[in-house]
This record gives sequence, C-alpha cells and structure tokens, in this order.
Amino acid sequence: MTIGQRIQFLRKERKITQKQLSEMIGKGVSTVQKYEIDMIQPPNSVIKKIADALSVSLTEFFSVLNEEEQKKILQEAIKDADSTLEKGAIAAAADSKSILRYYEKLNLTGKRKVIQYAIDLSKISEYTDPAAGSNPE
Repeated sequence: MTIGQRIQFLRKERKITQKQLSEMIGKGVSTVQKYEIDMIQPPNSVIKKIADALSVSLTEFFSVLNEEEQKKILQEAIKDADSTLEKGAIAAAADSKSILRYYEKLNLTGKRKVIQYAIDLSKISEYTDPAAGSNPE
C-alpha cells in the first residue's frame, strides 16, 4: 500500500471528506487529492498531522505501507536532517549515508521502528536545533 492509498483508506474508513481532512491539516483540498493519488508525497510533518487528524498512531499509519514507501519516508527524514546541517559538516552528512546502510539491513519491523523514531526525534528541538547539536556535553 502506498502513502496515498493509506491516507485515502483511513479517511474513507472514518467517513471524512477530503475537504474536512484538508481543513484539519491546514492544506488545500487539491493538495489532499494529490497526496491520495501519490502525485506528491506529504512531508513527514504533514504525515504526523494526517495521522493525528485520522486518529491513528504513526506506527499504525505506517504498518501497512510497502517497503518502498517506508524507504521514501526515511530518505525524506534524512534529507530534512541534511538540509539543517551547517556548511562544512561533512562528517554529519556521512552519518546520514551510514544510517541508510544500517536501515537496509533491517527487516520490515525494524524499518518501521526506525521511521517512527526518526519522526519522534524530529519533533524535539534538542535534536533539530543546529545550535543545540553543536555543543557536546
């Protein structure tokens, strides 16, 4: 199942219209339509809003996504992390590639956990604020 199919399935199961969902997540109806037909992939921050709006945990949301969809989400999280790196942080960029190598070794359950952890950590300023990460304890 793709992300779009999952969004559409959960939305219909809860008898919510695309318009209602769009209002709940602060996006336009056409954007929700594009998510559902997999024309565009919602950013991880929006996936969290969608899961909240549809009253499902992220674990439950991701539980039926195919491996390729889960990999896309992880790559997006890595891309987001890379975009916040300060110039010259080559070692941190290498860490991102290392993370992907480890991810590839995991089974489906392990991959789902990694995605959940990455999403959870991305919401904590201690892990997203570049200034906080540059001060070793």
